[in-house]
Amino acid sequence: MRDLSTRNLPVLSSMMARGEDRVFAQSGLARITFRILWPGYSVDWARTIELSADGPITRARLAQVIAQNFSRFMEVHRNDKTSVPEFTISPTSLRFEHLVLVSLNNLFEDSWQAEVVIDFR
Repeated sequence: MRDLSTRNLPVLSSMMARGEDRVFAQSGLARITFRILWPGYSVDWARTIELSADGPITRARLAQVIAQNFSRFMEVHRNDKTSVPEFTISPTSLRFEHLVLVSLNNLFEDSWQAEVVIDFR
């Protein structure tokens, strides 16, 4: 996910399949609520993502915003106590650079959550 948060949009768009697609253009939504629910953390992270501030949002820009949200979430909750040790967020265990964005899924109405996998390579 680090690539998503550090590369500029033109480069990111060219790296992604269909990075220039206007992913919510036909939805009628102006914004979505993006949620992060992390195993072992009793925090409901919910943030608004504007979909049409500068025209319809592209797949690459949406991925970038999602990555920025995960980066901030992990920064805020780094070293917090967790009830699931294998998902502990800390500099010595699970870090932002271990996350890989797989998809964005609609939970209900305008509420969305990302599917991520952990890659320790």
